[in-house]
Amino acid sequence: MKQDVTGNAVLGDQNIAGRDNIITNYLTGLRHLRPHPVDPDKLMPANRFVSPGDNFARAAQAVRLALGSAADVRIVVLLAPEEHGRKSAGLRLLAATSVANGRLSELLPDWDEPDVACLPEERGAGYLLNLRGVTQPLPDAFYTDLVTYASRLRKAGSYMVITATKTVWSQARAGGSHPEILVVEIERPKPDDIVKRYLESDEKTQDRSDWIDNKEGVFFGLLPEDCAPDEAARLASIIAKAKDIEDKDALDEFKGWEAHLSDWFSGGEEGVRTRAVRIAGAYLDKAPAAVVLSSADLLLAAPKINLPMPEGGLLAMPDAPSRLEPAGISFDGATGIASLVHESQGPAIRRYLWTQHTQLSQEVLTQWLQDISQGPAKDHLDVLASALTQLAETVGIAPIFDLATGWLRAGDKQQLDLVGDLLSDLAVHATLGSQARAELAKWAAGKKEPARQRAVARACSGAFGKEYPSQALTRARYILSSPGSDEALKDRHQGRARAGI
Repeated sequence: MKQDVTGNAVLGDQNIAGRDNIITNYLTGLRHLRPHPVDPDKLMPANRFVSPGDNFARAAQAVRLALGSAADVRIVVLLAPEEHGRKSAGLRLLAATSVANGRLSELLPDWDEPDVACLPEERGAGYLLNLRGVTQPLPDAFYTDLVTYASRLRKAGSYMVITATKTVWSQARAGGSHPEILVVEIERPKPDDIVKRYLESDEKTQDRSDWIDNKEGVFFGLLPEDCAPDEAARLASIIAKAKDIEDKDALDEFKGWEAHLSDWFSGGEEGVRTRAVRIAGAYLDKAPAAVVLSSADLLLAAPKINLPMPEGGLLAMPDAPSRLEPAGISFDGATGIASLVHESQGPAIRRYLWTQHTQLSQEVLTQWLQDISQGPAKDHLDVLASALTQLAETVGIAPIFDLATGWLRAGDKQQLDLVGDLLSDLAVHATLGSQARAELAKWAAGKKEPARQRAVARACSGAFGKEYPSQALTRARYILSSPGSDEALKDRHQGRARAGI
């Protein structure tokens, strides 16, 4: 039976079997961006949403009036700088359409070159094309093709909201206006309004909504006018669980524990052992206490620290709770798990060490992380990967990729898996993802570094391959076209299988 196959990629060699028989490997279903179902009422409930200005209200009215209209708005573009609450606004705008809640999806920019042909157009659907983290202007053809796409959405009874910066949407008005496409600039919601709305949405915290106005409490005057909505929501969540209006621990948490960090990491030899435990706990929160303490001992034994065990060795050391408690870490006697008493201290400690103690982080911690990943923490690499992903939010992806390169030199399978999982997490990160995905493309094409190619293949089998299948497939093709080793080629095939691509 003859079938026409178009719009698909051929991976590997195309083999001619003779006469009319053509045998090839086709990957189908990857042309369109993959919809990820979203529920606005869970991600951004209406009773917590603060409208970002009159333009948003105008856009919401436009999509409400669209029902039954012959020439109606089908695509709304919300323009604002990063960290202005664009996604939340986009979700509430989708909720204002006539589309059923179960038919709403988010689209990630799973392309190496923006193309309207990648956009799905199912009947009765609502899409949020979230361009967070995208920095390059869209090509001119994108705007031209979008006009035709908007008409197809109208015929299908579907809608799309696109969120972007003005830089990315640089040609938005070049082709003139179109009745089915509405482009509006939205404002940043006022941070105090976000905090109050958040607290008032729950009857258990309604009476706390005025805490940010009370000069007698610790939460007064914390938010600047240009505060990001996420930061305001973070303060609201901290107030919601605070003991009272004078909870100084809650205040320290919001401020990133800055008043304590210099105390924890200053002084002489007296506090070195406790600092080592605190650092280990920051990277291995909720790992077994034995893992945390053994990792701390490795840090103390590092050549540039070289603090020997007390006479008597482990028998002379205090028990686990006695070592953990001074470092702000609790011990669960039933499970043996060590957890930071205040979970938010972990990111704060890691950030402080890499920005304020750069000599320690570059000359000691980098090697220590590699050592514990092969030693006491080898069965808890997922915890390390998560910690380093959070660290990248402060220091950027370059130091993390450098650290990953050092791990790969060990040639250990567990190290390779750790790096692959770490890179996969970075590739889907909301703000760092676009940079990480670009770096993965370079690693995939570099056949002189087969260990890097194998790490990319591992990354393609994780969250990266599931959320960005098209880009993961492209990187897998790079490995196929320039494999640095048979192992890289094998890992590439296994990665595709695990990711379902």
